[in-house]
Amino acid sequence: PDTLAYRSRKFVARHTVGVALGVAALAALGVAVVVLFLQATALRQERDKATAALSFLVGAFDSADPYQVSGATLTPRQLLDRGAERLREEPPSERVVEAALLDTIGRAYLGLGLPEPATPLLERSVELTRQVYGDDHHEMGRALIGRAQLEQRRGDYPRAEATARRAIAIEKRLRGRPTGELAAALNALGSILGDQARYEEARGQHEQALALLLAERPADSTRVAATLAAIAGCERELGRFVEASAAYRQALERERAAVGPDHPRVARLESEYGLVLLDQGEAAAGEEVLRHALETQRRVLRPLHPDATVTLNNLALSYALDG
Repeated sequence: PDTLAYRSRKFVARHTVGVALGVAALAALGVAVVVLFLQATALRQERDKATAALSFLVGAFDSADPYQVSGATLTPRQLLDRGAERLREEPPSERVVEAALLDTIGRAYLGLGLPEPATPLLERSVELTRQVYGDDHHEMGRALIGRAQLEQRRGDYPRAEATARRAIAIEKRLRGRPTGELAAALNALGSILGDQARYEEARGQHEQALALLLAERPADSTRVAATLAAIAGCERELGRFVEASAAYRQALERERAAVGPDHPRVARLESEYGLVLLDQGEAAAGEEVLRHALETQRRVLRPLHPDATVTLNNLALSYALDG
């Protein structure tokens, strides 16, 4: 049935990798800084960029200090708005730092389902990256992934697909070895294809991404789990519930090992896995999984959080199937 709950479940299943960003929107703001600090051990220029990025982030979110905002609790959207406002009013002197922060905040907006404020940030990130590096550079590949995700959210799938394929081509040609950025581009393309009901093609892209992520040492369990969940979503859409169930179990094993059993990301995966169990006619098992997911979401998130609402609808479906 074309209900809000149904559309919500479809959105989460098809955009598992992207939605994960929304849950950790604030953590995502540190990605650019972490990357730059890791590079800083080799290059002084990178250390300078890292220092500039860290200084910007500290200043941008200084207002989150309760002494600065009279005890008010800021939402992720408000924190992102503050960061974007500071970028407009006081852009970093280093264009590469500005481009990285624009890309990171823009993607965080997308993760929260907010393409409108993401648009100028991601477009400006691509523009700055082109100015600094040109069109044929791996940093351009990374910026194009953000643009592809933006075009996807706008529903411009032909353009989104073309942009993602361009990012993949850049990554494959210029990187000395397969990397996580190539995996991100492959996952982005898989999500775009899935939105067009091209599930076999989408699964192939996600499987390529999974192979790259598993080859990294150490493997990023959260990214592996998100990719496995994307594969599971494709299998479910194709009616291959046994394969979907197996992929969800692997994703849950990875995510639980990374963040523990009572994390919102684990609960979301459980909610999706519970649906597959229902698809297989395992109503009792599905209900048990969904109950645990809902309990976690109500305890860790607010009671009417969208994730909890989707799980509650899934649980109602299990009751209907169980009679």
